[in-house]
Amino acid sequence: MVADRARDMPQVPQTLLIPVGRALSDAITLLAGISLGHTVCPTPADATEREKEKYGLALSPASGGFSVLFTSGTTGDPKAVRLGLEQWRASSHAFAAYHRINPGDAWLLSIPLYHAGGFAILMRALLLGMRVAIPETASTEELRRWMEDERLLGVSVVPTVLRRILDSGPVRLRGRKKILVGGAPAPRALMERAL
Repeated sequence: MVADRARDMPQVPQTLLIPVGRALSDAITLLAGISLGHTVCPTPADATEREKEKYGLALSPASGGFSVLFTSGTTGDPKAVRLGLEQWRASSHAFAAYHRINPGDAWLLSIPLYHAGGFAILMRALLLGMRVAIPETASTEELRRWMEDERLLGVSVVPTVLRRILDSGPVRLRGRKKILVGGAPAPRALMERAL
């Protein structure tokens, strides 16, 4: 799958803006770009033409690196942040040590791949041998089902998604489940409720 997608990409390494969400096909496209030595730059698939232009301008004239992620732009235009392979490797190994991750453990990709949290899940799979579970939708019901699946080690969510899941009723967690909450401040009451 990755090799097939790579055949359709430029063969000379360059910085590629890659529109993505959180689908399997998006992960395959990013992995294909990485396999060809491109600097991958995941951007929202639903970005407007104006947003796409801003992403392109934020990249130039710099090139090279391994990946480029954009800040959210909440305090201005999105800014390009370059992250090299060694930075991803250090982050992934620190994550694995802290959370006692083993090769083959599965993590749910519930965050779009253009967010640092979503891209990090893909990088941990690549660098640590983790498996990635990709839900067909981001519905509360489907995320809840995945969280209750005993084969899944963990899930990363934003506070709003965690609140929706908790509002939908009790969640039966099995095994050594990890729930990472980030992307925005999590209210103390929400975290206490989750425990």
